[in-house]
Amino acid sequence: MKIRLISSPYHLGHRDVAIGAGPTAFLDGGAAQQLRDAGHEVSTVVIESSAIPSHEIGAVFHLNSLLATEVQHTVRDGAFPIVLGGNCNTCLGSLGGLGLTDAAIVWFDAHGDFHTAETTGSGFFDGMPLNIATGNSWHALAKTIPGFRAVPERNVLLAGVRDLDEGEADALEVSAVHTCDYDAIRAGGVAASLVTHLDAIASRVRDLYLHVDLDVVTPETARINGWQPQGGLTLSELLESLELIGDRFQVRGAALTAYDPAFDTDKRGLGIGVEVLQAFGDIGWGP
Repeated sequence: MKIRLISSPYHLGHRDVAIGAGPTAFLDGGAAQQLRDAGHEVSTVVIESSAIPSHEIGAVFHLNSLLATEVQHTVRDGAFPIVLGGNCNTCLGSLGGLGLTDAAIVWFDAHGDFHTAETTGSGFFDGMPLNIATGNSWHALAKTIPGFRAVPERNVLLAGVRDLDEGEADALEVSAVHTCDYDAIRAGGVAASLVTHLDAIASRVRDLYLHVDLDVVTPETARINGWQPQGGLTLSELLESLELIGDRFQVRGAALTAYDPAFDTDKRGLGIGVEVLQAFGDIGWGP
């Protein structure tokens, strides 16, 4: 597989701070070489700009526009794009760059990321990206991202979630988004819990954007960031889930996000992230 690792080392527009330090940690930790050792042809690129707006939301959309362009170049070069993202909002640039006319999303995350400006109690912008990706908010700014198209809710699976705020829980309840929370997976097992959702989506669409916020794993597996709640998937459960996805979809692009090396004092999170990247390489499809 010809792979390009695209690093977007930002947390809400700020470079190499908090989870924005995660992409650099993966590159410095040898993720590219480990993928090469697994038999892949790997190149790397870092999203950089000298014109990042000083205000947070403007910075986020500016960086996503740059990311979309880089993903477009990657696809044109015949490589599989894997985004190393600080924030989950990198999904917007990833989707724009992939330019899929009929797409699905499988989104692994401890959190829902389904807030809007009307439901958030904190104003944390990175609590909103899945809502934006499904076309429910921030419409004007989303249109500034090259190639961005919203993905229909019914083509989205949110998996492993275990920490929802009231407003986003209510929004998900009335949405068409498939949700398979951590409790369901732990009670029923990975295959029994996910297959019905995956098959329903695969009956409509084959091209997939795959998103893994690494805090979907349990803290006992690895410490990922400061927002990681108790519970969560084991590494084996996550890898089994990714294999099920690869059996059903053409995975056109993937992202690994939300790793803060400051919390990963024993480096287990770094190793788990590399295993997830290797799984991406195993299931990824070319352009």
